Amino acid sequence: MSRYTLYTYKNRDEFETYYKEMEEKGYIISPFIFQNTKDLLEEDTENIIDISSLVQYLLVNPADVVPAINNILPADEETRFIIIESLSDKGLEIFRNHFEDKAPLYPEKNNEFIQEVAENFNPFDRFYIYSYKNDDELKSIIEYLNDKKISLVSFSQIDEHFTTHFASKEKDIFVDITSLISAIKNNSNLIYYAEKLIIENPRFKIIVQINKVEKALEHFRLILKGVKPINEILPVVVTEIEDEISVNNVVKITDLSTQGVNELIKEVSSKLFGHKKFKDQLPSAFNNFILLNRIKEKKVFSIFLLGPTGLGKTEFATLLKNQLNPHTSMVKINFGNYSSQDALNSLIGSPRGYIGSEDGELGNKLAKSKVGIILCDEFEKANSQIFNFFLELLEDGLFTDSLSREHNIDGYIIVFTSNLDESNFYKVIPTELSSRFDLVCEFSLLTEVEKRNFVSYYVDSFLEKIKKENTLDRQFTTQEIQEFKNINVNSIENIRDIRRLVIKKILK
Repeated sequence: MSRYTLYTYKNRDEFETYYKEMEEKGYIISPFIFQNTKDLLEEDTENIIDISSLVQYLLVNPADVVPAINNILPADEETRFIIIESLSDKGLEIFRNHFEDKAPLYPEKNNEFIQEVAENFNPFDRFYIYSYKNDDELKSIIEYLNDKKISLVSFSQIDEHFTTHFASKEKDIFVDITSLISAIKNNSNLIYYAEKLIIENPRFKIIVQINKVEKALEHFRLILKGVKPINEILPVVVTEIEDEISVNNVVKITDLSTQGVNELIKEVSSKLFGHKKFKDQLPSAFNNFILLNRIKEKKVFSIFLLGPTGLGKTEFATLLKNQLNPHTSMVKINFGNYSSQDALNSLIGSPRGYIGSEDGELGNKLAKSKVGIILCDEFEKANSQIFNFFLELLEDGLFTDSLSREHNIDGYIIVFTSNLDESNFYKVIPTELSSRFDLVCEFSLLTEVEKRNFVSYYVDSFLEKIKKENTLDRQFTTQEIQEFKNINVNSIENIRDIRRLVIKKILK
């Protein structure tokens, strides 16, 4: 039996490039599906099969390795198998009798695989996924579909009985995969099951909450070609949804469902090391704010984090931002530069006719950011004018800049940080302002166990980034990785210093 080359692509962008090139030549890249793939290859071996989701599935279900091998036996030198780079080593290990090596699809663009366009069997055409913004928009969708007697189900409700039962009753079934995207994080082999069900049911109209769109396109790159707003297929909800998505696409915690909030808290807590007391307060604090915000009783949620530098205060705000919208910048202002007499002019702009800049830092950064998080570092260094400004901002949730432009931050979270301890905090920050903060917490030094846990997490995270960028010519051994994790950090209190030490060790 001849062994072949397994071709790799780095990410979704590279996959899209290759998909379009092959599509222009008349070929469709197919995901692996038991029996379907075997039938496809028996009919025509000149096909392209992506085994990424198959490998993820087999890592959890090793008993199915032999059936999978049997399904690809009809392949020959005219068949091309591809896989995402991050899974390629596992693919070579599982199918070691089928593949002898791997090679990148790019930059070897001159590698001729297809000479002529044959009459292909095209198993399916990729389709669009449709996005909605929040629970309110989902309610509008449900009301419209109920009125039209069209089903909307979550992915967990779909099985063979479901599709058989509705086969003769409906033309389309709307399927919300928001919860599926969340579940895939802890169970990647779900991708295989989901691909199979979606391919076998072309009547499905797939929808997802907008904050899960990027993950959906990444996980299902073989069957999804892009995203469109829900109003393109449900015109009734245009006025309720289109304006929100196209005009105000800032992602805020108040947009999330209860499940989304719980997932956000879980993710942030798992990556913020130490500070258990603070993390224990987050679930009730966030959920209470969302409730009060939705009934128009509270505009902004404010958190003031205290304690020595390098304990994760700024990192907490970054984690929140990344969980809500990792593809945008966060509004971050260092108030160490805001102690002068004209500090307020720098923040919201100079009055008309005033010599100097008319633009304010806060308004400019709000206009560029698409996430409802504001970070105010070293806030204790601000002057009294700044304190008074935030006294009103926390109450009203809006402000007017020097050019008479109104900025609405309804639904935002503002994270303030300071190196003060709790006793000095109440001496420096005026009582009328300190009483407005929703959550005040002093971060303590990490324990030895917490520092070791952080090192272990950061080593894995850093090496994964290197691997994704494919920037190294060698692989680290298990022993080397363990040596990185055993770095002595007992005498280091600052997480930034620990991070630098880990990076230095790995790069060396």
